[in-house]
Amino acid sequence: MELVDWPAGTERSFLRNAQGLRLPLVRVPAANARATVVLVHGVAVCARHDFLRAPRRGARHTTFDGSFAHALWRAGLTLVLYDQQGMGEADSVRPSCRHYFERFDDLAEDLLAVTAAAAAAAPPALPLYWLGLSMGGGVCVRASQLRATPAAAGLVLLAPMLCLTAAREELLLPALGIRNRHLYPVMRQLSACIPTAQLVRKAPNAAFPHLEEELLAEPLNHSAPLRVRVAAEFVLATEAFMGGGEAARALEAARVGDVLLVHALADTLAEPDGSRAAYERMSVEGEKALLLVGGGGVEGSFRREGKGRGGAAAAALERLKDCGMWHALTLEPGFERLGEAIGLWIGESAAARG
Repeated sequence: MELVDWPAGTERSFLRNAQGLRLPLVRVPAANARATVVLVHGVAVCARHDFLRAPRRGARHTTFDGSFAHALWRAGLTLVLYDQQGMGEADSVRPSCRHYFERFDDLAEDLLAVTAAAAAAAPPALPLYWLGLSMGGGVCVRASQLRATPAAAGLVLLAPMLCLTAAREELLLPALGIRNRHLYPVMRQLSACIPTAQLVRKAPNAAFPHLEEELLAEPLNHSAPLRVRVAAEFVLATEAFMGGGEAARALEAARVGDVLLVHALADTLAEPDGSRAAYERMSVEGEKALLLVGGGGVEGSFRREGKGRGGAAAAALERLKDCGMWHALTLEPGFERLGEAIGLWIGESAAARG
């Protein structure tokens, strides 16, 4: 992350997790901070890629000013960014194998460790939030199930990886008509026998091709098919989330303060049905809100319930319901306005906590 011209006062460090792996951390303190937000990136990228921006189209994401992260910081939120194990500049559990992890729960445990470090660096009364994009959203939900009480004051889940039924239809071997779903019956066996093989394809960002160029421009990112173990863990995690009932891994088991879910209706990578289910099934102590982003003739919607505040954040989120996004919500056109609205929402949530 050394390429970035971070704001003055930015702190860089490393956290050693329970597996002995070093995870790089960047803490960007805000003046008169209202809350701390831990940013959790998606699969096969680094934190810098998901939350900063490119200085020009097609370039690496090295610019803080004008980025999604900058919008949050300007709202008075101290930011903590980290690379998840096996990705970015973080250590890998198998040193020669990048963009790999053994268990999805390892990522959730890492988030809890990062949270503890972030809380220790902040004033005692400052609330702490998690913001997860795509896979990062799934990590946040899983981490919220691993403690008897909420580990974060609130969650912001952007296109969270909670439901992956559409990904089953992505072509794996186009010439033979073989799709990802054809591997599902033997996923566990493949995960045990060839865990690091790169077999499972994910959908490209056809809606915004320049972002696909920027993904490829970053050498820390991974554009090849997902590794078998990673894909298998995704399938197991998302099927557990969507399974329903009171199972320990179902969405009902999440322990949450406030929660905001944002999902584009056009998303074909992580399905909006996951966010709909989370909104309906997760119990919260305060407010839960769901923004479904439409556009291109598809009408979006905004809903909220619980101890709703109905302030500036709700109005700002409502105005985004037809802005036309796909999946990379922190990077696609409209990300600045989304960052500002989320900053308002977290600020109102923190104020309501007293």
